[in-house]
Amino acid sequence: RFLKTVNKEKIDVMHFPNFNVPLMYTGNFVLTIHDMTPWKFPGPKVKKSKLRKFAYRMVFDSAIKRCEKLITVSHHTKREILEKYPQYSDKIVVIYIGYGNSFHKCDDYGIIKSIKEKYNLDTSYIFYIGVWRDHKNIPGLLRAFHILVKEYGVNIKLVLGGDYKNSDPKILRTISELKLEPFIIKTGYVPDNELSALYIMAELTVIPSFNEGFGMHAIESISCHTPVAASNTTSIPEILGDSALYFDPSNPREMADVIRKIYENSNLKKNLVVRGLEVIKKYTWERCAEQTLGVYKKSK
Repeated sequence: RFLKTVNKEKIDVMHFPNFNVPLMYTGNFVLTIHDMTPWKFPGPKVKKSKLRKFAYRMVFDSAIKRCEKLITVSHHTKREILEKYPQYSDKIVVIYIGYGNSFHKCDDYGIIKSIKEKYNLDTSYIFYIGVWRDHKNIPGLLRAFHILVKEYGVNIKLVLGGDYKNSDPKILRTISELKLEPFIIKTGYVPDNELSALYIMAELTVIPSFNEGFGMHAIESISCHTPVAASNTTSIPEILGDSALYFDPSNPREMADVIRKIYENSNLKKNLVVRGLEVIKKYTWERCAEQTLGVYKKSK
C-alpha cells in the first residue's frame, strides 16, 4: 500500500529517513542513514536468519545505489558508509540534526520533586538513557560501575533509562553476577516530559556505546547542564569535541576512572558544561531544515 501511495502522488523528491526503501520505487529520492550499527551489531532476528540478513543487505545496497543524495548525520557515519561503499562518496552530504527546545536547565522544584519520588531517586546517580541493545555496551558500563562502588567506594547509584523488555540478556545477567541490584534503578521507558528532569538531577550522563551515529542524548544532557562521559569510538568526540571526557568502551577500568574524574571535580563539571553549551549552538533544526531543503532542490 505504501509503494502504491507514493507512486500515485507523483512526488518530485521522496525523502526516506531510513535505508528501507521499497525495492520497486522508481522515483527520485533522498536517503538518510543515521548509522551503520545494523551492519556491526545486527539484531537477534537478523542474526538467526540467513534470509533476513540477505534481504537486509539487498535493500541497503539497492537504496544507496539508487538514491540521488545520501544524508548522514555525522562525518563518523559518512566514514563508516565509505568503508563499504567508497564508490558513492559524491552522493554523501553530512547534515547535523537539532535537538528539542524542551531540553534545558529547569529549577522547578515541583517537577524535580515529583520525578524524584516516581523513580525513588534518593541519592546521587549516574545516568544512562537508550535502548538496551548489545551495541550500547551496558554490560561494560555495569563493570565500570562495579569498580566505582566496590573498589573505589564511591557512594552513587546508576540509573538505567529505557525500555528493557526485549533487552540484551547479558545486561540483567551482569547485574546479577556483580550483585549490583541495590545500586541500580531501572526506569523503563521515559517520556520526553520527564527526561529533562532526569538529566538535570544526574551527576553526569554516560554514553558507553560501541557505536553512535550522532548521539542526541549527549546534546540533550549538555543542554540540561549535565556533563558527559562517552566512548571514544563513536560520533560523540566529533559532536561534543573537548566539552566531554572520553574512554575506551572495551576498558571498564578506564571508563570508571573517567566517570570518577568528572564526579569528584565540580570545577571540571562546570567547565565541560560551559564549553558544551557553546558547542551545541550549531545543532539546530532550522539549520538542518535549510541544508536539507538544499539537498532536495539538487535532487529533483
